[in-house]
Amino acid sequence: MGCCLLYFIGTGETGIAWLIVLCLIYGAITAAGSAKIGLNYFLKSQLTIHDNDEVLLTFDDGPDEKHTPVVLDVLNKEGIKAVFFLIGKNAEQHPGLVRRIIAEGHVIGNHSYSHAGQLPFFSRKNFQHEIIHCSEVFRNITGLRPRLFRPPFGVTTPRYAKVLSRMDMVSVGWSLRTMDTVMKEASQLAEKVGNSVKGGDIILLHDTRSVTAEALPEIIRQIKGKRLNFASPHLCFEVLYEES
Repeated sequence: MGCCLLYFIGTGETGIAWLIVLCLIYGAITAAGSAKIGLNYFLKSQLTIHDNDEVLLTFDDGPDEKHTPVVLDVLNKEGIKAVFFLIGKNAEQHPGLVRRIIAEGHVIGNHSYSHAGQLPFFSRKNFQHEIIHCSEVFRNITGLRPRLFRPPFGVTTPRYAKVLSRMDMVSVGWSLRTMDTVMKEASQLAEKVGNSVKGGDIILLHDTRSVTAEALPEIIRQIKGKRLNFASPHLCFEVLYEES
C-alpha cells in the first residue's frame, strides 16, 4: 500500500509530506474507530433494539456489593428486566448477587474477567483467555455461559473481532451513553436521560455508582413520560447463552 501511495504522490519532499499527512489521517481515523464502539469500525456491535416503542436498560461493571442490590430493588419494583454486563472478578467476589440477577429474570453478559485498562493491547491469546475465564466464572456460579459481550470502555480492536467470531459471541454496544460515571447529581443524570432518550435505544448505565442507583427511579419515570416501554432482553437478542 505504501508503495502504491508513493507511486501516485511521488518521492520528493512534497510527496513525503503528503504521505505523512495521509498516515496521520489514517491514524486518527483508526484511533477514533477503536475508541468509539458506535462506528462499528473493527467490530460490528448491536447498538439498538428493533422496537421503536421500547428501550433496553443495560448496566456495566458489577456486581457491586452496595449499589447492585439497590438497582435490583428498583427494577423489581417496576417490573423491568435489564442486561448486566458483569466483570468476572467482581462476580467471583459476589456470587450471590449474580444468582439474584438471574433469579429475578435479568440477563448477564460477559464484560471480561479483569476489565484491565491494558485490555485493548492484549494479544489475541490473552484476550481470549479473559473472555473464557469470565465465562467460566459465570458457569460455575449459574451454570450459564453468556453469548453477549460488551467491550470494556467501548474500545475495540481487530483482535476482538477475530476472538468473538471464533467463540460465536455477540458484541453489544449502546446508542445512549448516559455518562453516569462522571455525573455528580442524580437529578442531572435523570435529566440527561430524559432529554436524550428515544425509541430503540440501548441505554448504558453502571450498577457500581451511587448516583445511578439514586437516579434510577427518576430515569424510569422520565422514560415512561416519553411513552416508551422497557424491552425484555430475552426478546432483543437471538441467543443469550451457550447451549449446555
